Amino acid sequence: MAEPYSQGIAAYAVLFPRAAHELAQLVAAVQASGARQVVDLGAGLGVSALGLAEAGMSVTAIEPDPEMATALTTRLALQPALQPQVALLPGSQALPAACADAVLCQSVLHLLPAAEQVALLIEAARLLQPGGTVWIEAPFESPARAAVPWGLVAERQLGATRLQHHRAMGPQGAAWVTEWRFETWLGEQLLHQVVRRFEWVPLQEATLKTQAQAAGLLWGGVFEAWDGRNAFDASRASYGFARLSKPPA
Repeated sequence: MAEPYSQGIAAYAVLFPRAAHELAQLVAAVQASGARQVVDLGAGLGVSALGLAEAGMSVTAIEPDPEMATALTTRLALQPALQPQVALLPGSQALPAACADAVLCQSVLHLLPAAEQVALLIEAARLLQPGGTVWIEAPFESPARAAVPWGLVAERQLGATRLQHHRAMGPQGAAWVTEWRFETWLGEQLLHQVVRRFEWVPLQEATLKTQAQAAGLLWGGVFEAWDGRNAFDASRASYGFARLSKPPA
């Protein structure tokens, strides 16, 4: 990416984790695949990495953004039982080839230009053992996607102060823009706010398939959930869960 992702939001975002059932679905799917060694490319705040570690897997969390990595480190420090199973690195280049039987990539590909998307898939293929799986979560091109006006997503009371997470989303040409705003309030007084704007392009299933093949990966398809039971239907969903694999030796 051309600029750091966080720019002041990591410390706030960690207070608003993803729904527990979404993590449970990911963990169950990866467990069912038999994976034991996982590399999480773009681990972010570490929600998935720590969840997979708690399920008994060894996880290498790759997070180049300093703020996100700091938040992940803080979370890991509060869970000493998981520390032997989690390694945090700013990049994956120092890792040996075929060191993982699963590579996870969540909410990353759509933020990258096409050349970097291919480079990430090539790196995922390098890290995978033969027969291993790449698990991808991303927004895909879909007529079901609609603009979202500014609205309150979640709120937390922290002592006398109140923290709010606001979000908006809308199209901008071929791209989309998501905006986050975190506000800290004391009663009716706004004490502080941080605003972050993300421009991104939804993935196209056919393009991802071509990129995967260029990286030497086998196409497994895009599904409506981590369990892979139903194929992704763009007419009713906007987020998809793709599976790619490295050919057996």
